[in-house]
Amino acid sequence: MKTRRRLARLCAATLLVMAGGCAGSGPYWSREDQGAAQAQEREERITRLESQLAQEQGRNAALQAEVDRLGREVAQLRRPEAPEAAPRAVPPPSGLEAVEMAPVPGIGERQEIEQSDLELPVEPTAAAEEPGSPVPAPAATSATALPADASSAGLYERSLELLEQGRSAEAEAGFTRFLVANPVSDLADNAQFWLAESALRRMDTALALAGFRAVVENYPEGNKIPDALLKVGFCLAELGDPESAATVYRELLERFPETTAADTARQRLGPR
Repeated sequence: MKTRRRLARLCAATLLVMAGGCAGSGPYWSREDQGAAQAQEREERITRLESQLAQEQGRNAALQAEVDRLGREVAQLRRPEAPEAAPRAVPPPSGLEAVEMAPVPGIGERQEIEQSDLELPVEPTAAAEEPGSPVPAPAATSATALPADASSAGLYERSLELLEQGRSAEAEAGFTRFLVANPVSDLADNAQFWLAESALRRMDTALALAGFRAVVENYPEGNKIPDALLKVGFCLAELGDPESAATVYRELLERFPETTAADTARQRLGPR
């Protein structure tokens, strides 16, 4: 019995020795090694965090730049825009405000105006003239102011003189004053005609067309109708509407076949 107990104790001791040997043969980590490993792990983690922080900062900078740009756009859109300057309205010098101008194709295109259309005869007196008949030009006078009395025939005569002297602005102002003060005068159609003629000499063909049409429409019994029709046709042709011009010429031939204006219209229509 005692022998068995001894054998058991011997086996147990042997097992303890073997267990201790096995434990000693495994890897051994000193406290210093463990501290170094932990420090290295912390450094690696710090490096990763710093890299992530740098990336986030870069994204934040890009977002801030975008926010700033959008802010500038919003501020610009909210800023009240300065109103565009309205085109300066140039009052027509010919007093044709009441005349409605029909749209004419090709406005702005100018062709060479025939000399015969610019050399209309000038009336020497206030008496009514025959349609289309030539009238000698008035004698040259010294430059004087327009008569103060707008109702006088002298205002008409002086305006006509100014027109022949090439002083279009003063002439048109005089004719306009005369028409305003004397709308039913026997000279009203003549004043309107020369007002349009002045615009034509200034190469304002569209304004001249409106003026000559006013003569035809507003003074149907006036002695300037044939010449006004001829001028309407000429202006239409200048503005690029030869078909309408031909229609007006034919109307002139039908209504006033024996006038000088009709002879000119026949030449412009050509052989038929």
